[in-house]
Amino acid sequence: MANKGRLGFSAADSLRYTPEVRTPLRLVWLAVRRGLAEFRGTPDLSEHAVVGRELGAAVLEEFRNRTVDPDSYVWLPCHPWQLDHVVGTQWARELATGEIVVLGEGPDDYLPTQSIRTMVNVSQPLRCQVKLPLKILNTSMYRGIPEHCTLAAPMVTQWLRGLWYRDEVFGRLGTELLGEVASVTVRHPQLSSAPGIPYQWTETLGCIWRDPLDPRLQPGESAWPLAAVLHRDSAGEPLVAAMIARSGVDASAWIGDLLATLLRPLLHLMHHYGITVNPHGENLAIICGPEGLPARLVIKDLVDDINVSTTPIEARGIEPDSHARVLPRKPWHILRQYLVDALLLGVLNPLAALLSDAGLLTADRFWGMTRGEIELYAAEHPQYADRLTATDLLDETFARYPLNGYRLSLGYADLDTRPPIPVTGRLPNQLSSVAAVRPSRPW
Repeated sequence: MANKGRLGFSAADSLRYTPEVRTPLRLVWLAVRRGLAEFRGTPDLSEHAVVGRELGAAVLEEFRNRTVDPDSYVWLPCHPWQLDHVVGTQWARELATGEIVVLGEGPDDYLPTQSIRTMVNVSQPLRCQVKLPLKILNTSMYRGIPEHCTLAAPMVTQWLRGLWYRDEVFGRLGTELLGEVASVTVRHPQLSSAPGIPYQWTETLGCIWRDPLDPRLQPGESAWPLAAVLHRDSAGEPLVAAMIARSGVDASAWIGDLLATLLRPLLHLMHHYGITVNPHGENLAIICGPEGLPARLVIKDLVDDINVSTTPIEARGIEPDSHARVLPRKPWHILRQYLVDALLLGVLNPLAALLSDAGLLTADRFWGMTRGEIELYAAEHPQYADRLTATDLLDETFARYPLNGYRLSLGYADLDTRPPIPVTGRLPNQLSSVAAVRPSRPW
């Protein structure tokens, strides 16, 4: 398990709480005294509506009977591992005084996604996904939820929805945005205000509720996380080969639809609005039509992964007030880097190698098709020529940000903020040297 990170999980934990074992678990609900905890939601969601929908009437009434004054508490789910390993000790005083009450297990089964801390309801798929803090070091950081993220999530979602649902391109492409619609923030009464406390100790309790995906699917559609295109089964056979075969088209046609589904909304979001998400294999999902062809994109994990251009963009309107930490301003070449690192290098580069090794599509053909999508966008949107020049996805090289390797020099010292990833040289861009292949799917 070392290659997956997850420092803090024991071997037994890895066999119980990780996505690959597909073992359902139930979340434990807590009641936290108001003043310690704060609920926030989008304008259409009240606190009681969220909790009632997530628990159901019978469990809601049962839990209300377990507190003397239930309305003086904010209720939230907690991961059972976090309750056992962190909350039970770090919040021992609050548990002893009744400021935190353990209400009991919720009624539904959940499965963890790739991020481990985000749970999908498999008993009631129309109920929300839940993002929860876990004090494990996974890849580059501890997987808590910072206070500024839980506080800002519903407001950022509401702002993005305002852009999304009046946008003709997103509407035509059918791109789905899974909003983070409600949250609970819990501040530790001592650690949250003390200077220099390592961040993993200040992000141990809270939650974010996210829109479920199932209600967005139309009849006959299916959905899978983008990272699935890199999966191999136990015999080493790539899943993407089975997806292509099932669709009845050749690899070039299927990959063409995949690239169009991925790149068109992401290029539009970046160049029309000056906004970028972090489009790695976990944050994006692909919706396929009944015939098995990629058709629509799903974007999720918004708060703390959204960046906006330092250049003011009229189409973006007015951003939410007082949220510089969750909507940081970045120059165009840094906005580009999110697309480069997360998508081009993180997903498309290994996908090109996998397709080539499987004899499905040559690497030159794959990158030529990718370049074709970028050039098509530029041709269809000449009004953004200056922005496309600034992002320059066809540049000869990209900056190199080693996500894991920097730990060799940084080590594992406790830090009060998440560590920055340093630039270490340049990487060649395969898009710069291939001939563009014009997409078959019209814009």
